[in-house]
Amino acid sequence: ETTDCETDDVLAVYAKAYGGECEVIICSQDSDFFQLISENVSVLRYRGEKSVNCDVAYMREKFDISPDQYAFFKSLTGDGSDNIKGIPGIGPKTALAILSTLSVRELSIALVTGDANSIARSPGVGKKTAQRLILELKDKIGGGSMELDFSGGPAVAAAVAEAVEGHEIVKDPAR
Repeated sequence: ETTDCETDDVLAVYAKAYGGECEVIICSQDSDFFQLISENVSVLRYRGEKSVNCDVAYMREKFDISPDQYAFFKSLTGDGSDNIKGIPGIGPKTALAILSTLSVRELSIALVTGDANSIARSPGVGKKTAQRLILELKDKIGGGSMELDFSGGPAVAAAVAEAVEGHEIVKDPAR
């Protein structure tokens, strides 16, 4: 137990720390966890008989993006349940066009450097829209990538690491 962070912070740290070593299944309805999905990390959205295990294939099928693009997709299109307003005039179709034209890294660099021409290469995105994206998102980029907020920064990450230190990770004994 810790008072320094929220449960989703702890789950994100565990998924990042152990997702390369073993299978991690996060049971949650919170789509913010989609950005953590990888070969070994999935999100189980439990709904009884209609439960869905969201993995890389699910992300491609449902959103036509990879998990590492999810935070940008959500930042562009918005999400009322998470109080993310998105960019006016940018819907899923335009967001997909941008994310199909530019990698996460390229988009991050274009936003940070103010390179509207690179963003405007995306089908359906003009220079004014690209400039609006830069204005809205430039200050939200940290370290060349965008992740939805699971923490209050390095202090919370350190508190989570300290809180979970020494706790055993339960692995499936059948594996």
